[in-house]
Amino acid sequence: MSRIPPAKQPPKLALRPTDTITEVREYALITPLFGGGVNPASHDPVTVVRPAEIRGQLRFWWRATRGGQFGDDLNTLRAAEEAIWGGPVREENGNARGGQSPVQVV
Repeated sequence: MSRIPPAKQPPKLALRPTDTITEVREYALITPLFGGGVNPASHDPVTVVRPAEIRGQLRFWWRATRGGQFGDDLNTLRAAEEAIWGGPVREENGNARGGQSPVQVV
């Protein structure tokens, strides 16, 4: 039996002005997405679905729809994926690679 969380409005976000491009989109979810809070097996009444979960779905679908264009070149695929979705920070040829994703989900 599932519980329905109490109806609460999420807090207003104070976003900083940046030079980024803002796109507002609406998507229909066709794959399973399990919401929840930071703590396992407990819901978060403010953030029912966390931005990291949405970003993970977008990353999956990017790889599913764009990954084939790289053929067998996994290093190029990895570099392209990390440029969009971020990855672990590591050093290659004296340059830092990876880091946070420039994609922000609010």
